Amino acid sequence: MMIVPFIVWMLACFVVPITLVLFVSLMSKGIYGGIDYTFTLENYLRLLDPMYLHILGKSVFLSGFVTLLCLQFGYTFAYLVARSPKKYRNLLLFLVIIPFWMNSLIRTYAWMVLLRTEGVINTLLMQFGWANQPLALLYHDGAVLIGLVYTLFPFMVLPLYASIEKLDPAYLEAANDLGASPWRTFWNITLPLTFPGPPWRATRTC
Repeated sequence: MMIVPFIVWMLACFVVPITLVLFVSLMSKGIYGGIDYTFTLENYLRLLDPMYLHILGKSVFLSGFVTLLCLQFGYTFAYLVARSPKKYRNLLLFLVIIPFWMNSLIRTYAWMVLLRTEGVINTLLMQFGWANQPLALLYHDGAVLIGLVYTLFPFMVLPLYASIEKLDPAYLEAANDLGASPWRTFWNITLPLTFPGPPWRATRTC
């Protein structure tokens, strides 16, 4: 019975809204901007328009690139946190969790303050003489990339940390005793055992 509230929450906040969006997407657009409840596939056929294909392709590229960046930096950071002394580990995890205390919209506006034409970064660049005029740091793919990486980075770090932190050091010590280099130990022991994510099962041979 404990799972019933979770099921209700998922239905109310995810399944029902997505179903409504799917239903509306199969309806026609009204003359005055409303919804004409007439079944049509025109909305999906418009995806074949070159303009929408370009936007879709850029979105897929950005999402893939953001995933790779978050994975690269997130795994490195999670590994350093998991292997750091315990007295520093909680502090480092605290720094990752802090952004969750603030609304993502507010954090997005904070980046706009930093990157806009009269923002902090451009002001400092001009004051130090590193730029003669404000740079266009906002409203382009680079700013979108920075915002997405910043927003999604904690979601990559926390599960990776949970997986790496549970890795039995005995496996690494055994690899070291057998003469494996640090890179080979990481590639053959650490990465395969932490790749599935928590909870991992050490059932493979080293």
